[in-house]
Amino acid sequence: MITTQVNASTNKNIESTFNFKTVYEFNIATYEKIQDFDKLEVELLNDKLLELRFNGNIYTDIKYEKTFEEEFNTTAIVAKDEKQGINLRIVYDKRENANGNLIIYSLEDENNETLIKDTKEKFIRFANEEKIDLKSLVSGIQGEVEQKSISQANIQPMASDLPVVKSYKYGKYMYGGVFWNTSYNATGNSVVQLKFTPLFGNLNSWKDPYGRTGTLIKNQSEIISTTARYRFIGNGAIGNTRPNLDNVNNPKYITIKLSYRGIGASVKLPISSKNSVSPGTDARWSLNSQYTALQNSNGDLDKYHLEGITTITGAGKTTQVATTATIRIGALYRFGDIPVQDVILTDTLTFPTFSATVKAE
Repeated sequence: MITTQVNASTNKNIESTFNFKTVYEFNIATYEKIQDFDKLEVELLNDKLLELRFNGNIYTDIKYEKTFEEEFNTTAIVAKDEKQGINLRIVYDKRENANGNLIIYSLEDENNETLIKDTKEKFIRFANEEKIDLKSLVSGIQGEVEQKSISQANIQPMASDLPVVKSYKYGKYMYGGVFWNTSYNATGNSVVQLKFTPLFGNLNSWKDPYGRTGTLIKNQSEIISTTARYRFIGNGAIGNTRPNLDNVNNPKYITIKLSYRGIGASVKLPISSKNSVSPGTDARWSLNSQYTALQNSNGDLDKYHLEGITTITGAGKTTQVATTATIRIGALYRFGDIPVQDVILTDTLTFPTFSATVKAE
């Protein structure tokens, strides 16, 4: 539930309460500050639920997970509440160094009855004291990425991949590829996969503007969200793509396939205001509440797939496809002489447009 008035209790357990004095909204594209706020407060109600007080609102009974990484001595508190539109990450090596990011989601159109929902996102940065400003922090990461060389040979199709790579793009932090069964588009139904793989060589470490090296803590970092569009364009044959759902007639879940070091699994994300899809000539996946760990007990995240089925007619004609994707990563970095830092990284991939022949089958 959300109420509009904040009445902070005078009897708070200090160990369960976080009070942040440096709080501001930022532009996720530029990391420029948009506006300042007086404070942000978080209270751990018990070992499963917390309460967030921010900008005159109370968001209560939000589920969270708290993890401790012994190697780096880091704690991460990650809270997610889809109904209230909250994604909260608090990280620290010492409590006084706690910092993090808050994403607040809201619907553009509450009356939109289609499967795709357009959401607005507000990005909030908070800390007790910023040891390094957010723009410098992200500039350091991006600067290190640009210096690294990337080889396509580093990423090979695995057994569960469709065999033909139709288009691909290496971004700052992610690889994306369009996979088909064949080099042509068959009349009838054809399966398409959009594959995404973290570029750990780019994410793992970097130097800030002062030469300090940061290390990515994988098991306390995650893929927050993925939005993707797969479009038929041009004057040739036009296909329609239906993203994979659990039940076409009464859909409740979107299925994505992911693997950690070759161990595959299917994950069902509930369809809601935050997770949605749109079939058609311009097929879209909007997974705003994805939360895929960059590392689990099996190891690093190899990849994850969004899948769909394309129907097309017009044998002998040529078809054109354009694909784009935006991925957000909640990344935790540890430094030698400044506190661990949580940062939201965004990678936008524009795949090269490609053409294919439509064949009768």
